[in-house]
Amino acid sequence: MVKTRILLAAGAALSAAALALTVPALAGAAAAPAAATAATHMVTATSLGGVVRPVSAAAAAARSGTGSASTGPASTGAPAASCREPDCNLGYHGGRVQHSPHVYLLFWGPKWKTAAAEKAAASYLQKFFKGLGKSPQDNWSVAIMQYADSKGHLAVGKAEYAGTHIDAGTPPKTVTLNDLGNEANKAFKFFGIKDPDDAQVVVAPQSGTCYKATSLGQFEGNCGKPLAASSATLNYCAYHTYNYDTATPNLFLPWITLPFQPDAKTDCGMGYINTPGTFDGFSVVAGHESAETATDPKESAWYDSNDLTSGGEVADKCSWGGSNWGDKDPKGDVKLATGTFAMQSLWSNAAGGCVMSGKLNITATPPAPQSSLLGSKVSLTVKTSGNGHAALTFTASGLPHGLSIGKHTGKITGTLGVTAGTYHPTVKVSYYAGSVSIKFKWSVSSKPGAIKGFAAKCVDDYLGHTTNGKIDLWSCDGKSQQQITFAANGELMLLGQCVTAYQNALLKPCSAAASQVWQRTSGGEYVVKSTGRCLTDPASRKANGTQLTLAVCKNSANQHWTLP
Repeated sequence: MVKTRILLAAGAALSAAALALTVPALAGAAAAPAAATAATHMVTATSLGGVVRPVSAAAAAARSGTGSASTGPASTGAPAASCREPDCNLGYHGGRVQHSPHVYLLFWGPKWKTAAAEKAAASYLQKFFKGLGKSPQDNWSVAIMQYADSKGHLAVGKAEYAGTHIDAGTPPKTVTLNDLGNEANKAFKFFGIKDPDDAQVVVAPQSGTCYKATSLGQFEGNCGKPLAASSATLNYCAYHTYNYDTATPNLFLPWITLPFQPDAKTDCGMGYINTPGTFDGFSVVAGHESAETATDPKESAWYDSNDLTSGGEVADKCSWGGSNWGDKDPKGDVKLATGTFAMQSLWSNAAGGCVMSGKLNITATPPAPQSSLLGSKVSLTVKTSGNGHAALTFTASGLPHGLSIGKHTGKITGTLGVTAGTYHPTVKVSYYAGSVSIKFKWSVSSKPGAIKGFAAKCVDDYLGHTTNGKIDLWSCDGKSQQQITFAANGELMLLGQCVTAYQNALLKPCSAAASQVWQRTSGGEYVVKSTGRCLTDPASRKANGTQLTLAVCKNSANQHWTLP
């Protein structure tokens, strides 16, 4: 789909003529989604995406009167009724994102080897991308982790930088889109790229380069000096696009055109944050384009098709702090592992606005201590806050038997079964970039009732004796000497005393001793804590008055008992 999404200093997609780029066999292409052949033909896409307009430009959409009107297909972002463009959420349009972006810097021209300005700029960009994406310092890039495709979220944690190459050949007198696309394709040979769909080739021509105008307009610093202010809205600082293989549709290579930003002076960010800030524009613009390439590498993933003001991609909406359309979005220096760099903010669907950090202050409230009866149905929701509109994922461990937690709802449901006990479950609440965990107490016990076992007979206190009573097997009669409570502390309470494990089972005063603590297995065995042995009808006698014993657990029928 060809999209026309004008943006100001922050990234959109505008149509341009497709240009065939014939290249030889691509190194490493066999590892791509579909292997390239020796006759690979790469063409530049008909969409130029993520154009960064000069900082001094007035909003193109405002001048044309489009404002927040929607002429494109409905976005899956925030509805028009609840927001005003460009401050509306991005929508997902079905395309893929880059799950592990890798940035390859391709400096074009002999000045990158000889000129002091180019050498300093190259060092600045290398340091920038060696820090971008690297945890724990880079929280700026965390904002793009919320944008996923069918295969999962973007991953941030390792530096995006993957390598540098200088093509010392002199660029043509007038560099065309075709020239830039061919230079991007050379990256296969230069770098041996094996994952082109996750690659970002930054093509950076030397200072003073002249560019042929495209449908985006002209580079604001064309031929080494800023263009006239009267044409500012028609020009650009950078843009991203991609090449694709006409024979192998799944093989594509995203790339970024990054002209020498100081050639445009303040129009492309010089001194935007710092003084003198000679290279501020490089980090602001390169960061902008990298984020958009990651979230919308083929112009088919995350953007707001209703946004005709900014361009609608993740960095467009916050470009130059929104100054081109009257917003005051955050901007400033970002501290990475490799230094401090001038940056703009990025749009966060989770926050519903532009942010300098993608981290969220997620909190989860531990439920009050729970007390429940075996056999009862449970419905308990873990309450959270601080996630904005970010999707949360819930997992739990240590829940009472029979319960589970809803992955996306945080609701704990189920019917309590298997055994009584005191539990200390842990619930983990995760979002795209982190998680929090809570613990709470859950006591599970039973009502008084009969424990039925072998031959459908009941656990019984022989003749109702409360002093050293003999725990035996007896026909179920509903009398008090068969009314057992399975307590949350694991005791089997009967007539105010506890079933106690010796070689035989006896009734003794409750003392919380290990010989009085029981756990029932899913197979129905009552296992005593002190020895790990099971309550047993010896020799499967079935006869009334048979004293129950403690024997090695074998999961046999004479060791299977119901809950009270």
